[in-house]
Amino acid sequence: MSKAIIFLSIIASAAAIYTAIPSGHIGVYSWMGQIQEQPQEGVVTYNPLTSSIRHVKYIQDTDKLTDVRCVSKEGVNINVPSIEIANRIEPSSVISTVSRYGFEYDK
Repeated sequence: MSKAIIFLSIIASAAAIYTAIPSGHIGVYSWMGQIQEQPQEGVVTYNPLTSSIRHVKYIQDTDKLTDVRCVSKEGVNINVPSIEIANRIEPSSVISTVSRYGFEYDK
């Protein structure tokens, strides 16, 4: 029985993966598909068989859209060649925002 426990603990530790959360990002830890409330920072370990860590950028980011088509209140078509949108999120709001809107919340 104890050999089986030792064998399983060796397999579990061998399956652990280390990842470094880069500066300006928060690691969002999901276990069995459920987002956990604790944000991850620095170097963390996880088991890729049961969990995952996704990096979410919280410092300012700029998205660029091209060929944007709009319609005015009067019904006039307006074509805008490009728009740049700057956005950032507070680190304390990352987990709740990702839980509510998903990882593509800023698209």
